Amino acid sequence: MNLVDSSGWLEYLAEGKNAKLFAQAIERTDELIVSTINLYEIYKKILSEKDEHSAIQVFGLMQQAKVVEVNSTIAIQAAKFSFEQKYQWLIV
Repeated sequence: MNLVDSSGWLEYLAEGKNAKLFAQAIERTDELIVSTINLYEIYKKILSEKDEHSAIQVFGLMQQAKVVEVNSTIAIQAAKFSFEQKYQWLIV
């Protein structure tokens, strides 16, 4: 499973210089997790920089993955995993 943070999503959506790196994870929706925090951050950013129609389209794209509500237990587990991996990204 892969989780892409909001900056990765924005890089991918803007077709930035590192977009291909994030595309590997984002385009494999069957292996992708999207947190509700990501939905909030990306929707808000697209809404502020473009329009609601664009924000809704991106929201739909993100919902093709498995959407996970972040609670305190998940937040702590994610922090521990990140620490154990020494903040390295793992894209399978």
